[in-house]
Amino acid sequence: MKTMKAIATRRSIRKFKPGSVVDKEVVNEFLKAAMMGPSAGNIRPWEFVVIRDRSLLDQTVEMRPYMKNMLEHAAVMIVVVFNKEREKYEDRWIQDCSVVMQNILLAVHAKGYGGSWQEIYPEEKTTKGINEILSLPENIIPFAMIPIGEPDEEKEERETFEEERIHYDKW
Repeated sequence: MKTMKAIATRRSIRKFKPGSVVDKEVVNEFLKAAMMGPSAGNIRPWEFVVIRDRSLLDQTVEMRPYMKNMLEHAAVMIVVVFNKEREKYEDRWIQDCSVVMQNILLAVHAKGYGGSWQEIYPEEKTTKGINEILSLPENIIPFAMIPIGEPDEEKEERETFEEERIHYDKW
């Protein structure tokens, strides 16, 4: 899949086929793509929690009830977390973890799977709930999660280019 086509056709997929399967090797490909992203000062403050356990997936629904239908058939969920012990530049970790999320979503799409960015941070209730569900140590902050599965919906490519939002040299 050519890069621009992959970017243009990637859409948030929230409905997965029953019995969706994503092999460990494929998940590792998503994580390799994630770790290829740029990072401020090459600090790479991210880590990942890969959730396959159905009971843990079901518990995350308690934090985000609107995810119930999405998680019902998700094969796996990747949670991107920030390790405070790797912080060097204040709050740059948010940008670094955002790049990681986008790389995962593009890799998921390129491999023919579907996924959707689901925020955790900075919502305190969700952050605390995910910390408890995943038994995260104090130095780890959950940033966002991506449920992944075989898509059970198709979405059309859409045009999002808006030339009026572009300013050259000065406003």
